[in-house]
Amino acid sequence: MWKVLRAHFPSLEAVSMNNYSSGVPLDLHKEISRELFSVSPLPRRLSACRGYALTLWDDDSWTEVIKKGRDAGQYPPSIVKEAVRIIDIWNPRPFPSWVTCVPSDTLSCALTEFSKSVADFLGIRFNEIIAKRRQNFPQKSMNSTAERCSNLDGAFHINGSPMEGPVFLIDDVFDSGWTITVVAALLREVGFKSPIYPFALGKTQE
Repeated sequence: MWKVLRAHFPSLEAVSMNNYSSGVPLDLHKEISRELFSVSPLPRRLSACRGYALTLWDDDSWTEVIKKGRDAGQYPPSIVKEAVRIIDIWNPRPFPSWVTCVPSDTLSCALTEFSKSVADFLGIRFNEIIAKRRQNFPQKSMNSTAERCSNLDGAFHINGSPMEGPVFLIDDVFDSGWTITVVAALLREVGFKSPIYPFALGKTQE
């Protein structure tokens, strides 16, 4: 895949050598308390795979590039290049056959277009299957697990039938991990059994 990426991005090798990320591991919550989700009952146990983030938030220059893209409403090609490079090195098996993303009240278009671009360059499909049911507050403003879960309870739903095969589940910033955990659990709740691989642009420092 590396030769293919360089064919699409002639400057990819130079960019990667001078300013690259090795990726940051992401681990989702493995158990969900049903008492915390009264609107959208979720499976108690979640079997999601380890994922990766492009960068550790506020740890390198990639954070500034991502922030500028968020403010502009469109992530630059350099972010797509770096995300695909990390996925190429990660190379999860079985490899996903499609991509979806977590919808956002403020970043929906930017993250959706980013996810579509990643899918295009990986040669797999994109399916915008996750939808917002109600507006919720930023997770970073929540102070406890109970508040974070309550903030997400009923905020998302699965709109349609998931595609077959493993999936990359993309979000912008991985903070407490509850957003991707809840969305992955919703996929399981509608009967999706294939591997779910989380990917985020950034992971906040603990």
